[in-house]
Amino acid sequence: MKKYLFILLTIALFAVTVACNDTAQEEGMSIEDILNNSVDAMENLTSYSIEMDTQQSMGITEEESFDISSQLRMDLLLEPITFYQLTTMDMGIMGGLLSYDSYYSEEHGFFMEDPFTEKWGKFPDTLLDNFINLTDEQINPEEQLKTFLEYIDELTLTSDDNHYIISLKGEGMAMEALVDQIMGMSGETMNEVMDLMSDVEIHALDYEIFIDKETFYQVEAFVHLEMSMEIIGDHVTTTQSSHIIMSRFNELNDLTIPEDILENAVELTEEDIFGGF
Repeated sequence: MKKYLFILLTIALFAVTVACNDTAQEEGMSIEDILNNSVDAMENLTSYSIEMDTQQSMGITEEESFDISSQLRMDLLLEPITFYQLTTMDMGIMGGLLSYDSYYSEEHGFFMEDPFTEKWGKFPDTLLDNFINLTDEQINPEEQLKTFLEYIDELTLTSDDNHYIISLKGEGMAMEALVDQIMGMSGETMNEVMDLMSDVEIHALDYEIFIDKETFYQVEAFVHLEMSMEIIGDHVTTTQSSHIIMSRFNELNDLTIPEDILENAVELTEEDIFGGF
C-alpha cells in the first residue's frame, strides 16, 4: 500500500492553477487580452498566499481502494523563493489524520516535519536542484498560463460581477499531451515516478479559473482530473478534485525558516525518502 501513497501524492502535482488562450470576447476583451494582462500582473507579484483543498480517490482492485482528503496552506515569497506550508491529510483507512509543516528557501533548502515524530528533516542536496526546478515552475502562475496557450480551441469565457471565468474541459487523447506538458514541468522526481506507470489514460481534465477584473490576478480555480494507469502490474484508477484560492497579494515582506529548525533538522538521504517505495 505504501508505494501507492507516494504515487498518489505525486499525482497531486497536477492540481495547479492553469489558464489558456482563446478568441472569445467578454466586455470587449478577448481571452488572449485577459490572459496577457493576467500574465503581466502575476509576473509582478512579490508574494501571495494559497489555499488548496483536494479530494482524491484511488482504486487498485474492487476490494482495495481508498480516499484521501488534503488541505494545503502556503505563504510564498517570490524574491528569493521562500515558503511556509501547512499540510493536513485525512488518510482514511491508510492511517487517519496527518498534519505537518514544511519550509523552503533557496539559501537553506527544503525542510519537512515528520507528522509522526514531529522531528524535522532536511532534504539532501542531491534532490535540491530538482526541487528548485519544480518550485520555479509551479509557484509562478504566469508560467502555467504560458504553457497552456496552445489549447485555444478548448476554452470558454464567462464572467460574473468581479471575475473573468475561463474554463477548459477535455477528455481522452486530447488531454494526454496536456498532461505530458504538466509532467515536463515537474522535474526529474516526477519522471522517476512516471517510470513506474504505463498505459496512462486521461478520462477527464477540467479547469475553471477566476481572474479578478480589476487587478487581473488569478484568485480562484477548480480542477478535476480522472485517469487510469498500470502501476507495477496493477490497474489503478484515480479521481482528484481541487479547489484553489489565492490571496494576500504582495502583503508578505519577509519569511524566514526558524533557527531551531535550521540547527536541529536531521539530514535525510535519498534512501530515507524513496527507500520504502
